[in-house]
Amino acid sequence: MSSAQEMLSRFGDAAHCLRHLARSRQELLQLVEGLTDEALLRRPGPEVWSPAEVLEHLALVEESAGKIIRRLRKVALGEAEPPAPAARSNPA
Repeated sequence: MSSAQEMLSRFGDAAHCLRHLARSRQELLQLVEGLTDEALLRRPGPEVWSPAEVLEHLALVEESAGKIIRRLRKVALGEAEPPAPAARSNPA
């Protein structure tokens, strides 16, 4: 088994991963549920995101990752062509 496969095996199968994501999402929602609007929107420092900004970022990343996973699944099932490799720029 390759080191990549060993690393992935620590996380279990897809169903286990989805259950873990659902559980952690629920825990996060419970944490922020009790926050006032002021606390949710307050930045702890000038260069630090507010809880609302962190939540928005998490939602965007989750959506983007979901699109990638769906695309890779279609490729693995032969329902879509693999994406073209990204062009590498040559350093000057």
